[in-house]
Amino acid sequence: MSLSEQRILLLLSAFIKFPPLLILDEPFQNLDDKYISIFKIYINNMMLNINKTLIIVTHSVEEIPSCVNQYLYLRNGTIEKQINN
Repeated sequence: MSLSEQRILLLLSAFIKFPPLLILDEPFQNLDDKYISIFKIYINNMMLNINKTLIIVTHSVEEIPSCVNQYLYLRNGTIEKQINN
């Protein structure tokens, strides 16, 4: 199994029990653009169909799924900007 496929399985396993709070830390690390796009769609669909909270930690704004409606930008451990959509 490729590294991308292993990573996808780990991400999918986080959703299996539909936890009330899901924290994803750098979930797309080591994934190519194709898999990132696919999994962002999956996350969006899951979060729009269930009433759960998602916290996603990333260094790349492009990786944030569109279902995310609040953002905290941190710099050196300090909140630099907060956005509520």
